[in-house]
Amino acid sequence: MSGEAAPASRDGGTAASPGSAPTGPGAARPVDRTRMTRRLAGIVLGFQAPVLVFGALMAWGLLGAQDAEHAGLYLWVGLGLAAACVVAAALLRRRAGMALGWLVQFATLATALFVRPMIVVGLIFGALWVVAVVQGRKMDDLTAAYVRRQGG
Repeated sequence: MSGEAAPASRDGGTAASPGSAPTGPGAARPVDRTRMTRRLAGIVLGFQAPVLVFGALMAWGLLGAQDAEHAGLYLWVGLGLAAACVVAAALLRRRAGMALGWLVQFATLATALFVRPMIVVGLIFGALWVVAVVQGRKMDDLTAAYVRRQGG
């Protein structure tokens, strides 16, 4: 030894101490079993939020001419739904985020009861959400199988 101390790891031990996880750029990290599911679901929610903002503006403008009394309600419900998309995307690391994402999809589809063109938005983003969840889980399973085969 040259008299230098071993570098400290994140948990306070030394990188060379037995039982500590290897650190550094080539170190193996634990596999995140929902990484791709969360990424794909976040992409869907991220693109859905501005579409819902424009849908809220459309409802406010079009339905406001027919039903001026409820025009503000249409706008605020749409903006609230868009905000729920952002919150769900931020919470995707927790179960609540995925549950809120499903709730947003059903609520988007339900807006078609009041604003007929929103059926298109609801169906498109609902289908994208299902594809993101199903294919993301498949990717996560394949990644976990690959890591197991590699001995990690």
